[in-house]
Amino acid sequence: ALMMQLSQTLVRFVAGRGWLDEARARRIAREACEKATIAVAAASPARELAPLVRHLRQSGQLNAGLMLRILLCGNMALFEQALAELSGLPIARIASLLRDRRGAGARALCERAGLPESTLPAFAAAIEALHAYGFLSPGGGPARLKRHMVERVLARYAEAARAAQRSGLGVNAGHDLNLGNLPLFLRSVPKVLEVSIGHALISDALELGLDEAVRRYLGAIRRGVADPGKGTS
Repeated sequence: ALMMQLSQTLVRFVAGRGWLDEARARRIAREACEKATIAVAAASPARELAPLVRHLRQSGQLNAGLMLRILLCGNMALFEQALAELSGLPIARIASLLRDRRGAGARALCERAGLPESTLPAFAAAIEALHAYGFLSPGGGPARLKRHMVERVLARYAEAARAAQRSGLGVNAGHDLNLGNLPLFLRSVPKVLEVSIGHALISDALELGLDEAVRRYLGAIRRGVADPGKGTS
């Protein structure tokens, strides 16, 4: 609750000053709240996860974006608790369905939890990585597991991009792209025509200055695109 109140105050302040439009400021604040929520959950004892998830749902924060971020961060305890809250199923049943290698159980669970159809392939790719490399990630820890899950999700994005391009469609990308992940995304997904990074760029510009932020984003794009003449503009 405190994070939400603080973020709303900051949104009103930034929008009131005219530094960002209100919609963009709200997107930045939401992403910051999601990251902070996951950090708080990672440091919380197991008994506190259910009340936290219940609060997230009641406050409208428990959405598909946050759920996928939780999963890609490798916080399985929080992910299972969130699915239990949304689906009404007990934790033991949630754990069993997620560990079913056939995949049908996990998909049915995500559908029962009300996750949008468009997000199901990303959840499926991340869960496949869990099956491939182990839910407990014994050979390298959470960082290795997170990397493999992200690689699986990016491979699905790449498949979708190629299918769109074969059909004569151009591919744009946006939301959650920033200086940290933009080069990897562009290396993984072919021939992206445009990236919508305005809110991330402006957010970084508040700290770096606009000229420096633009310079760094151009550098990130160049690092990510193998052939600048045919890639992102």
